[in-house]
Amino acid sequence: MHIVDVAIIGAGLAGVAAAGDLIAAGKSVLLIDKSRGVGGRMATRRHGETRIDHGAQFFTARTERFQKLVEQLVIQGVIKVWSHGFPLLLDGVVVSRPDGHPRYACSAGMSELAKAFLPAGVEVLTGTQVTSVVPVQGDAVDRARYEVLCGDSTVCLARDVVLNMPPVQLLQVTKAVLGAADVATLSTVTMEPCWAMGGCLSQDIPLDAVAVECQHPILGWISRNHTRRSNVSEPLSIMVHASGAWSAEHLEDDPQNVRNAIEAAMRDTGMPIHWDGDPFIHRWRYAKPAISLNADYFASTTSAGIYAVGDWCQGGRVEGAISSGWSVASLLSKSQL
Repeated sequence: MHIVDVAIIGAGLAGVAAAGDLIAAGKSVLLIDKSRGVGGRMATRRHGETRIDHGAQFFTARTERFQKLVEQLVIQGVIKVWSHGFPLLLDGVVVSRPDGHPRYACSAGMSELAKAFLPAGVEVLTGTQVTSVVPVQGDAVDRARYEVLCGDSTVCLARDVVLNMPPVQLLQVTKAVLGAADVATLSTVTMEPCWAMGGCLSQDIPLDAVAVECQHPILGWISRNHTRRSNVSEPLSIMVHASGAWSAEHLEDDPQNVRNAIEAAMRDTGMPIHWDGDPFIHRWRYAKPAISLNADYFASTTSAGIYAVGDWCQGGRVEGAISSGWSVASLLSKSQL
C-alpha cells in the first residue's frame, strides 16, 4: 500500500501538471487513473496506419509560463503551430475568419502533451478505478488523513487528495468527505457530451482549411486530422465532433445510428466522407464545460485536504486545465507536513 503526501486521482493534464510541481517541491505523489495511460481527453487513438486525435483538438498559449514551455516543445518537435484560426461552417457555407493567435497541435498525437508534462520518477497506477475517498479511521499513519479505495481494497493513504475528473464523477467518489455546501458548489458546473467519429480516408474532404468550426444542428467540428502530423506521407484521416446539443439529445443512441447521422450531415454540407476502412465512434459523456466553476481549483469547505482540478474550473481550455493543476500545486507545495 502506498502512503503519500498527495494522491492525485485522474491523470489528465491538470493532474499531471499538479504532480510535476508537487514533486519539484519535494512532495511524495501517487497518480491514479482508470485508463491505460495518461492524458484524459488529450486522447489519441491508433487506427490502421495512423493516429487520430478524438478528444481535444488544439490548444493555445496565453500565459507566460505556458508560452515558455510551448516554445521549448516546439523546438523539440513535440508540438507545432497547426493554424492561426479556423473558418466557420454557417448555413452550409464555410466562412473565413481573420487569423489570430497560434493554435497548437502535437505532431505525434495530442496525448503526447500529457506525456511531456509527466514528471520523471512519479509513480502512476493506471487501470485503477477509484471508487471512494474516505477519512482514515483510527490512528493516522504518517499523518495521512484520507484513504483512497478501489472497491474493498486500499490503494493508498494520503494527507491531501486532488481529484482530476468531471464533477458528476467526483461527487460519486467523495460522498464520504464532502458536505452539503461542497456538493452545491460542484453541482453548479455542467458538462456537455460529444459524439466523435474518426477514420482513414480514401480521398480528402473538399476543405481548404485544416479544420472548421460548425454552427450546425448536428456537426460541431470537422478536422482534417492528417494535417497536424509532421510526416507528409501520413494517411488521410478525419475527425468529426457532433455538436454538444445534438450529442446530449442522442447520448444513448446506437453508434451506428450516430455514424449514419454524421455522414448524412457531412453529405448535406458538400463534404461527403469517403472512408478507407471502417471509422470508429467514441462517446465523451463529459467533453467540455457548459458552465464552469470560474475558479482556479475547488477546495472543500468541509474536509481539509480535498481538492479538485480540471478544465471545468477555468472555462474549458487546455491551458486552463494546466493552470488549474499548477494553482493547486502551488497551494499544497507551501503546506507543512
